[in-house]
Amino acid sequence: MRLVNKYIICLSLLIVTLFASCVSGSDEQNKVVSDSIVLISDQTQEVVAAADDGADDNYVVVQHHTDRNPFYLLQQAFAKTKSQLLVTFELMLVLLLVLSFILYLAEHFAQPTVYKHFPTSLLWTFVKCIQDPGEMAPPKPITLLGRIVANVIGLLGVAVFAIPAGIVSSGFIGAMEEEQQAIQIHENIKTLHLAFERKLDRPTGYQIAPKYISITEIQARLGLKEDEILDAVRNDDHYRLINVGVTQTAEEHPQDMLAVELYTLNTVYGQCIDRGSKVTIFSPGNIVDPIMGWWSYYLAMIGGFNYISRELGQTRPYLSYYTYKPELNIPGNTEFMEDMNYLANASDSWVFTLMPSSGQFEPKYPTQFHFSYGLKKGETAFSNPNITLNDTLAFDAFYHSLSDVLENRYSLCADKQKYHNNSNPALFARHLENKVNAVSLRVAWSVICWDMRAIKIARDIAEAINRELLGLDGNPDVPELKVKDIGYEGYTN
Repeated sequence: MRLVNKYIICLSLLIVTLFASCVSGSDEQNKVVSDSIVLISDQTQEVVAAADDGADDNYVVVQHHTDRNPFYLLQQAFAKTKSQLLVTFELMLVLLLVLSFILYLAEHFAQPTVYKHFPTSLLWTFVKCIQDPGEMAPPKPITLLGRIVANVIGLLGVAVFAIPAGIVSSGFIGAMEEEQQAIQIHENIKTLHLAFERKLDRPTGYQIAPKYISITEIQARLGLKEDEILDAVRNDDHYRLINVGVTQTAEEHPQDMLAVELYTLNTVYGQCIDRGSKVTIFSPGNIVDPIMGWWSYYLAMIGGFNYISRELGQTRPYLSYYTYKPELNIPGNTEFMEDMNYLANASDSWVFTLMPSSGQFEPKYPTQFHFSYGLKKGETAFSNPNITLNDTLAFDAFYHSLSDVLENRYSLCADKQKYHNNSNPALFARHLENKVNAVSLRVAWSVICWDMRAIKIARDIAEAINRELLGLDGNPDVPELKVKDIGYEGYTN
């Protein structure tokens, strides 16, 4: 019996040690997780690290900790149930104190020489809870009330170990289930990634990543259930859910369609690609504007331009990078402005801000390409002091050249300052360190999302920019656009 009692004491010490280590260890694990980008959850200890030299800069590499603590799951069980365990131990302690006090009152007058003080009854209660392995308890109670309390303490002694053991067992099972779920989510993420295999864009001959994949298409092609798709998107920083229905105007009677969009990251706010160009393409609203990031990314890549996009941030309430309001402390906005100042660092630099138009909350305009350059709606004079252009002659030549291409090749039309106000003093371009040529271009969603010639149109816009603004013969050769791969993998920039 004494041997059993010693085992119980050892077990209790082990439990206390593990509990203490997991409580302190969980804080250390959380610190490690906070310094990394978590792919699934800290339960799997899979973290995302920057790709090594020679690896794809647009993606991240999953590293699995092979030196995981062998007691990892048990520590997780304690970490998950520590609040319940603390409440249980507190309740047990209160009950032991109450029972000790009742025992003292009952036995003090019957055995005054034995139960002289309250600590004597408290000692008896404690050692009896752990089966008195050292035979330290005073003589047994002799009163009826004392014996009743002793029996209750005996039952409590069982509960002291049984209840925490049940709680920890439940946490252990939960930790195992979560690890299995995390592994399954990781597999679903890899499966989902395969859906974004590049397809041939017939008008250009380029291999282009899909602009989006509908939930129904993923279910049909990959066999994933809707909740599996949502979990995969929720646990990976390269996918987001979009509603394709917002890309159509009310006149077009849009139908909601849930889809998955792929994007890339290399900054705290989204993506910044320096191609050494005097032209920077800026897509500020990718987190709320479906497909805009896809189109602007390829326009910049085809033309060899720098590229900045916002891919991260809250969507409700939505605070845009298009205007610069430092007092709002928008996450990532400071880093974005630093990158923009680095890329657009001279008076002959050009920044094209791309945004969609004619969607769910706008009418369908007669024209599809809306240029603005810092003035109020309807104002077009280049002599206006609020203009955000330095080289008005180059812009005018570019505008007319592109307008002719759009009309003659695609039967599409452009306008200047006709439908949108661009005179906001908080416009980000007005707060750059250098006054650059800043142009806002709003493109109808009907072109970006629903026109099969969207990439070809982007190519022609890039060619017009290179020819009229940079004095180049045309677009640079981009061999990666001919390569069959998955998503944005393999691109050098």
